[in-house]
Amino acid sequence: LYEALDPDKAEHDKDRSRWAHIQTLIESPHERDWREAINEADIMLEDMLRERGYEGETIAERLKKVDPKSHTSLQEAWEAHKMRNRVIHEGIAYPLTDQMAYRTIKQYGNVFREFGEI
Repeated sequence: LYEALDPDKAEHDKDRSRWAHIQTLIESPHERDWREAINEADIMLEDMLRERGYEGETIAERLKKVDPKSHTSLQEAWEAHKMRNRVIHEGIAYPLTDQMAYRTIKQYGNVFREFGEI
């Protein structure tokens, strides 16, 4: 009756639920939720890079190890990560519009799809 849980499927399902949470946040009418969505997506990016063996102390160091020829969404990863840095480091002094937030989450989504994360 009980089947062993496939570790790869369990990991994939976990990432899908993380992404679903980020999607819920970005669809909120509240700017603070958009900021949280961007930060959560960046944490997910860091976890994904680490799990795939890209080494480095920071996301930027790990992104530098990704081959741009094999991952066409690499530039989007950089742009999204830079936006996250502005949002986090400048805080409310950095005005975040819904369009900027949606575009950033779309960029993260493109990266995660290309890497097979979602």
